[in-house]
Amino acid sequence: MTFLSRRDLLRYSGAGAAALTAGRTLLVAAPAAASTSSGASAGAVGSGGPVVAHVRPTTAAQRLLMAQLDDTHTTFDDGTVEVLLWDGDAARLDAVGMDYELVPTARDTGVARPGGLQPQPGETDGEYRLGSAVYEADLRALVAAREGTGRVRLLEMPTASLLGKTVYGVEIATDVANDDGRPVVMHDGMHHCREWPAGEMPMMWAHELLENYDSDPVIASIVDNARTIILPLVNPDGFDRTVEAAAITGQTSDNDILLGFPLAVTGKGDMWRKNVRALSNEGPLEVTGPIVGGSPVGASQPDAYGIDLNRNYPFHWGDESGSSSIPESQTYRGTQPFSEPETHNVRDLVRSHLPITHITHHTSGQQMLIPWGREPREIRSPDWPVMSRIAREMRDGFVHEGTRFEGNGYDPIQAFNLYPTSGTSRDWGHAATRTIIYTFEHGTEFHGTYSGTIPAMYEQNRGAFVRHSLAAIDETVHARITGEGPAGGTVEVYKAFQTPTNLQLSGTPVISVGGLPEVEDPTGDLLRPTLVDEELRRTVRIDQDGTFDLRVPPSSRPFLLNEKQLDDFEVGDTEPYTVTVRDAAGDVVYVSSVTIERGFHAEIGDDVPSVVATGVIDTNPTPGQWPVPGPE
Repeated sequence: MTFLSRRDLLRYSGAGAAALTAGRTLLVAAPAAASTSSGASAGAVGSGGPVVAHVRPTTAAQRLLMAQLDDTHTTFDDGTVEVLLWDGDAARLDAVGMDYELVPTARDTGVARPGGLQPQPGETDGEYRLGSAVYEADLRALVAAREGTGRVRLLEMPTASLLGKTVYGVEIATDVANDDGRPVVMHDGMHHCREWPAGEMPMMWAHELLENYDSDPVIASIVDNARTIILPLVNPDGFDRTVEAAAITGQTSDNDILLGFPLAVTGKGDMWRKNVRALSNEGPLEVTGPIVGGSPVGASQPDAYGIDLNRNYPFHWGDESGSSSIPESQTYRGTQPFSEPETHNVRDLVRSHLPITHITHHTSGQQMLIPWGREPREIRSPDWPVMSRIAREMRDGFVHEGTRFEGNGYDPIQAFNLYPTSGTSRDWGHAATRTIIYTFEHGTEFHGTYSGTIPAMYEQNRGAFVRHSLAAIDETVHARITGEGPAGGTVEVYKAFQTPTNLQLSGTPVISVGGLPEVEDPTGDLLRPTLVDEELRRTVRIDQDGTFDLRVPPSSRPFLLNEKQLDDFEVGDTEPYTVTVRDAAGDVVYVSSVTIERGFHAEIGDDVPSVVATGVIDTNPTPGQWPVPGPE
């Protein structure tokens, strides 16, 4: 099967594209020629849940609609795109004259664990961790089992979910209680709650780091030299709704008892991807019990359409070509960035730990998406060379200290090449902190059978996770700030800034964030973006010998925007960190301004008010060829 980029399709699907055979009659059609789909017959699009369809956008209105549809990340070489159609989607397709076909559903009910595959760290007895309570229990057990090692501590997120659930994670490092300045590696999972493998992968990596510390010198090196943050379940409310719905309809993992019935009959509540936000209630929602028949309503309000958490971050938030303003859409971004408690938790972890490398786990497509997702194809981050180099090694494998690690074979591409996205955690994380961050799209379906999917998926990605962690430790990848101060005191790295949302069109609500007034433009011209106030603040302890060694991302953000797009920033601007050294009582000893680039080392002291340690960065890349090639 040949997978084309979404951008290829949207550019070339105009003149000469053949009409789909079924047109807009909702007839069941055979899968696309390149597809291997087979299985249950597709039913009519209705209230029972989504059905699988193939579409081909050929007009500007049809292309714009694609941002509102539920995408499976699959584009076939005959020019069709695979989507899930939810309530109302068929009418939206008809409204813009989009041709589409319903296709049979592919389900692998009998796939077993591959023979000869060794037991994987954190592997269960053949079933997903079904429910947020199971994740909490497993994380607590992981910490309790190694309480005496000092290598792991439980993280309790400060913001509860909409339904009042506490979100948990773990931090793993040798002498983890000593909040020192080692480089931070971060993994998160399940922004989209139907993507069950996206929670399993970071959980299994946590098990790997703790279980193999004594037997694997590379794992020991990662635990000794980095601090790893694992947040496996970003969206607990939505995940619990998918689990409850799957149990009712018999769609859980290996227990696929209703195979053969149309999806519109059995429901597909396990395909819900958003949180459970109700438009009429900005506070906690009242739970009414499990979902029946695949309804997306996870609470008492009939308008609990939910918000796509991975469109709720501020960088380029509000772009209609990369998200949707329609509440029923599966890419609905909410009324303002950071409106959801679940995105608060990711935000707070990133802002307070300043990760050097970060993987946000998703399904599906077997791809590693590199920032940016919204930028035009010729605009790339100045960190593209290092991000693409690491991605190639995660794909192809690498040798470390004489040991060969296999790659995952995933295709590394600029995220925009798949399709435009805006307000994602990946692009915000890179824009705000210069983190080397990737979206891993695991597997070929949102959640296949556990035994036939998860153990082999983890084995396939183990080398990539190792490479990702080793990159954070690499002194050419992070920036280093060292100095002296009172033993038992602290060092704080701080920066305040504003993140731009997307340019707003007349008639589109412009949210006032950070005290800026609303902007109106009766002419319909593009308006300046809203700016979201943000702060980064990482605090570490000074060693008993009176020294500190702090590893952070570069101080300057990677904006590569045209000046006419963003008048508030100049191309090539640099920004400093404010580094404050305090004694054990909290009194300021000295402050230094540090402007530092990747791979550089700044030494500060009470007689060093400022340091500039930067190299030359290409902030004006030459426009690339079409389509943009992946990292070669």
